[in-house]
Amino acid sequence: MKIFKGSLWLIIALSILFLLFTLVSCQTNKSQPAAETETPGETVATQTTGEVQIEMKNSRFSPEVVTINQGTTVTWVNGDTYSHTITSGGSSNESGIFDSGNISSGGTFSYTFNDKGTYDYFCKIHPGMNGTIEVK
Repeated sequence: MKIFKGSLWLIIALSILFLLFTLVSCQTNKSQPAAETETPGETVATQTTGEVQIEMKNSRFSPEVVTINQGTTVTWVNGDTYSHTITSGGSSNESGIFDSGNISSGGTFSYTFNDKGTYDYFCKIHPGMNGTIEVK
């Protein structure tokens, strides 16, 4: 009878441990965020209407490529501690469509895209800081 009692308690203890392990495993999986697949320098966002915000941080635009519909307003927000510009075109061929001038830390610049097309832009102060707006 003693052996049976000891075995019964062992079975109960192992069953409880198994249930606790299963519950903890299920809860851990539910609370984990989905893995991000973005690669720095290849960040893309799609926004169909309203307003889109692009952050300037660590001398890059985030997201760097945005697809929007006609009539959407894009607002750039300077999250760096130094100035940036948002200038349409490329560093060797400014298009003259928009130019923010210097935007200080915490400052913003907005532009409404009314015409379809692809709009490249860059920062005059920081070479290599580029972005693209695709208007559908």
